[in-house]
Amino acid sequence: MSVCAPLIERFDEPVYDTLTSAGLSAEDIDAVILAGGSSAMPFVKEKMSGIFPAGKIFLSTSAEIIAQGLAVYGRAELLGMKALAHDDRRNDSGTSSGHDEISSVRRRKGWAGFAAVLVMGGALAYGYTRYTAYQKEQEQARIEQERQEQLRVQAEQERIRKEREAEQERLRIAREKAEAERKQAERERLQAERERQAAERARQEAERRARQTPQRRYLSKSTIQSILKSYDLDHTFFMNMKSGGPQIQSGEEIIGGDAGLFSVNIVFTNKRVMWKSIDGKHARVWTYDQLRNSVTDSQVRSELRHLPNAQNVINAVLELKNY
Repeated sequence: MSVCAPLIERFDEPVYDTLTSAGLSAEDIDAVILAGGSSAMPFVKEKMSGIFPAGKIFLSTSAEIIAQGLAVYGRAELLGMKALAHDDRRNDSGTSSGHDEISSVRRRKGWAGFAAVLVMGGALAYGYTRYTAYQKEQEQARIEQERQEQLRVQAEQERIRKEREAEQERLRIAREKAEAERKQAERERLQAERERQAAERARQEAERRARQTPQRRYLSKSTIQSILKSYDLDHTFFMNMKSGGPQIQSGEEIIGGDAGLFSVNIVFTNKRVMWKSIDGKHARVWTYDQLRNSVTDSQVRSELRHLPNAQNVINAVLELKNY
């Protein structure tokens, strides 16, 4: 220790000279690699630790460090050190001892800006390199290519997403349309079924009424004459068209009736039955449809009982009603 102490004490001067010539401070140094036999002494590491920040002192095996060509930058990468950016004036390596080993550092390009101090058996060297313009362009091109690839992937994902959303929307609209058509068809089917059932009920009701109501024969002129003849009412005569008396319409034909000396009591035509009211001043009329559908037997008796020959008249009218 006493033999090496004077030499080790002199480490400060060349270290600071090296930093000054490089335009750096001790804090700017990324790593201090101890190489050579004397660097194995603990005192050397302790001395260097007093100059550089803690955690930046690394001890190497001399044979290995020489065999690797003093690969400062490879070592720095393996250690995960952060690259430093410097200007173009610090593109090459410089040494304070003239050792040729550091020349390998000068020839290696392509690493990010990196500063290191080599301690080789008492001789110190400073080395630095930076990106070349070509490598920087390559790196920028690679980054741009990766960015473009990311944009392409994002655009493709966005396209797929929009296509999926459009397909889902198309399917939703198709489902809604199909459902609306199904509901409309179901409503139409139900409406048709209701109409069919209503028609069936109407048919059944008509059949029921037909079974309950006896079929009536049509009152022809000959039928009316036959019924009137059986009650001696088939006489034809001239009607005195007095005010308030029965009026014969166009196309109407007298078939029979009963008349006194001065007035007509009752007239049967092919369309109607007409008789004088109880006061003799007004005409009363029933069509044969009214007689069949809305006039009762008691109404016939009540309306015609004041007429002469009333019984025959009432019987004739009831038979025409119920024919």
